[in-house]
Amino acid sequence: MSRPACMAAVLFVGAILAGSAAAATLSSGPVPAPVALPTPVTLQAPFTLIDKIALPAKPGHGDLVRYDPATGDTYVSLSDGAAVVDTRTGKVVHTYRSIAAPNGMAFGRHHIYWTDAGGPGKPNRIVVISKRSWKIVGRISTVGTSPDGIWVDPGMQRLFIAMDDDNWVGIYRTGAVPRFAGKIPLAPAHPKAGPDIGVLVPAKATLYIPDDATEDAISTRTGKLIRAVPLPIPVRRHGGAKGQIYDTQTNRLWVGTTDHAVLVLNADTLAVVRRLPAEGSIDQVTFDPKLGLVYAFEGGAKGFDVYDARTMRRLGVVSTGVGATHTGTVDPITHAVYAYAGEAAALYVYRPAAAVLRP
Repeated sequence: MSRPACMAAVLFVGAILAGSAAAATLSSGPVPAPVALPTPVTLQAPFTLIDKIALPAKPGHGDLVRYDPATGDTYVSLSDGAAVVDTRTGKVVHTYRSIAAPNGMAFGRHHIYWTDAGGPGKPNRIVVISKRSWKIVGRISTVGTSPDGIWVDPGMQRLFIAMDDDNWVGIYRTGAVPRFAGKIPLAPAHPKAGPDIGVLVPAKATLYIPDDATEDAISTRTGKLIRAVPLPIPVRRHGGAKGQIYDTQTNRLWVGTTDHAVLVLNADTLAVVRRLPAEGSIDQVTFDPKLGLVYAFEGGAKGFDVYDARTMRRLGVVSTGVGATHTGTVDPITHAVYAYAGEAAALYVYRPAAAVLRP
């Protein structure tokens, strides 16, 4: 992996936010007024750009990125296909052009499950890839259209898929040929934008999933919606609540939004614990549990925000300088952050400096 001496431009705002209204505890009520961001202070190079991995795609808007700790690979939904990147070599090792409209991906021990969302009147499928041969071994049409986020519960051997056009979560049995097993209606009943990227927590037998400006909690045991809580954010053209992560140490959800903010929720009650500002409209959120760092990726902001999950403070924003950087992932072992720089058709790889690493 090459290591150019290119340092990420980082804006540090954590110290300012400690006493600001932007970090104040919220109660339920009307949508709060937009919070003006404080003047940022430059922090000396806490993240270093260590590699730029060229992707086999046209510059533009791709989709989700996820790291698989079992293989050491990163899976990337491209603007025109899907790719597997070996993070040990920094090389693209597999490309799948036949996944025409890739959205989310999930993985188990033997297979990768990729959603291919053609939309109404076009193919909508679960594409199954073998981890042994790295070949496509199955293409299963979904019940409903525009499959988006997808999650695997390995203990239950079930797939859960958010169906954007139908406002439900589809349930499928895992394997080379996933079989439809049912669906779970979401709330609200008639959303403007529909469901987005949630997080499945097997230890709590719960799938958390946003739908417009509502946070839904689904029991994976019963297949029923057990809680739906409106969030204090507006619904914009691309929705309201977006990607999210779960922190086991604090029992909190970190929910990205299109409202230039992250909401921190109590995972049991879904009550808002804190609202923190973001540089732009967030799409994907990822988490490094060992470092306790939350990363929120924002296409319009050309970079990603960094938050401390333990203190619930915004630490700063890392600028890629490239548009459509709205998704990314992290390797929780090496702590490398992989940001999909869409307009550059590349994965930008960042490493935290020693000052960021926790003992």
